[in-house]
Amino acid sequence: MAEDVAEILGVPRAFVYELARRGDLPAVRIGERYIRFRLIAVEQWIVEHETTAQARRRA
Repeated sequence: MAEDVAEILGVPRAFVYELARRGDLPAVRIGERYIRFRLIAVEQWIVEHETTAQARRRA
């Protein structure tokens, strides 16, 4: 699923994992090794960050 998120965001898969590790991107950790992403949470994250970016441009 990280590959799907990377494609949606237009970034490398490693960056998706980095965002998740930092807590910047919503993710579900399963044990110590696995990270999963809920599409609806990622889509909401995109909407929130689009709004933030647009507000910054207007200021």
